[in-house]
Formats: sequence, C-alpha cells, structure tokens
Amino acid sequence: MILSGGGPILGLIFGLIVSNLLKRIHNNFVLEVNTTVAFAYAMFYIAEFLSSETSKFKLSGILALVTFGLYMSFSGKT
Repeated sequence: MILSGGGPILGLIFGLIVSNLLKRIHNNFVLEVNTTVAFAYAMFYIAEFLSSETSKFKLSGILALVTFGLYMSFSGKT
C-alpha cells in the first residue's frame, strides 16, 4: 500500500517544487530543461533509495516519475 501510494505523493511534491522553480526562470530554456531532468533523476533515486531493505519506507520510483511527468505536463510552461 505504501509502495503504490507513496510514489505518487513524492511525485506530486517534486512536481510542485519544480513548477514553482520554473515560474522564476525566464527565457533560459537550457536551465529549464536541466532543472526538470535533474529533479526527475533525483526524485527517482530518492524513491528507490528509500525502498531498500533496510528502510521501513517503500516508495515506487516508477510511479513517482509517472506522476511527476503527468503533473509537469499539466502545469508546465508552453
């Protein structure tokens, strides 16, 4: 249950953070792309690191990444 619910929650949290950061960046497309990609990798790494055997948190990196992508496509800049 935590695996399927924790991943999307992490994806939404990271989506909110990145969308707020991207609102402050103006006319710098390279920085926008690098910010999005870096946060996507960091989010996946955090989710997979927290779901190791020694941790009691179990998060799905794939579900977090999919939720992050859906949120960014919904709230992204055009």
